[in-house]
Amino acid sequence: MSGPAPSFSPVPYVKRATRVEGHRVHYLEAGEGPTVVLNHGFGAWSECTWRHTIGVLSRDFRVLAPDMVGFGYSDKPPLEFFSEEDVLEPPVRILRGFLDEVGVDRAAMVGLSFGGAVSLRFALDHPERTSALGLVSSFGLGRAIHYAYRTLAFPNLAVRLWSSPDPSRVKLFLRGIVRNPECFSDSFLEEVVQVMGMPGSTHAVQAAAHAIGLSGQRVNYLPNLVSVRAPSLVVWGARDPVFPLRHARRAARALPNAKLHVLPDCGHLPPLECPERFAEVLHRFLRKSLLASKAPAVMAPPPVLDMDSYGEA
Repeated sequence: MSGPAPSFSPVPYVKRATRVEGHRVHYLEAGEGPTVVLNHGFGAWSECTWRHTIGVLSRDFRVLAPDMVGFGYSDKPPLEFFSEEDVLEPPVRILRGFLDEVGVDRAAMVGLSFGGAVSLRFALDHPERTSALGLVSSFGLGRAIHYAYRTLAFPNLAVRLWSSPDPSRVKLFLRGIVRNPECFSDSFLEEVVQVMGMPGSTHAVQAAAHAIGLSGQRVNYLPNLVSVRAPSLVVWGARDPVFPLRHARRAARALPNAKLHVLPDCGHLPPLECPERFAEVLHRFLRKSLLASKAPAVMAPPPVLDMDSYGEA
């Protein structure tokens, strides 16, 4: 069932930080068991995205939710850190280093929106370190994208909007990408504005401009999905205005071992719009995928695969 933020109190998580390539990485941690990594979306951070999900998953798993470098409460490196040619290479590289720092050989990768593409790219580049894959309203599965995101094709405009966030505009934007705007409390919106205005936050925005053009997404991993061997779950809101539901259906068909779950009356942000139902679906999938097999976590040299990136509606 969709609706406002749930009244249940999630299991407390611990806020931690480590360093990867000299950059401070802020992350949340809770629970014990096989590791699940939760990757947030563009412009967001771990706590605002996963605060209602972590408690449910931590009943059976060690849950790690990092803020990507350039976002949230992690460091904001200079623009040179990001890659124009391959926008996803830096976050995937940092994610691999993060796992090394926290002592994780193998983990389930779950990502929302841009974090979905990061999780998918990690699974493709490092299959031996990926125990399961969860794609939630994921970027990188086709060309179509909400018109508001196409402003990133104009880096100067996007940076100007991001560097001086106006609360009313932020509220209008967020309400435009969900089916259930009541999931955003006033305090939540205030923190979003605060985090957007942090020094250096615009660098990641400028980098993202290279992944989105006026015609839509420039990154499409759909042809690569056949290479994913990990059990996979695709979760989508039936009313997602950012990425159309057909992207989810095509991805679920292309992945060799995938389940598709569509959440009715839900938009682009299932962890916030329908948190109880979303957490239940994800928890059930992870229990079946990770606890039933009890596959050992073994470190192996991580290969890097060449990625095809081209557009498809």
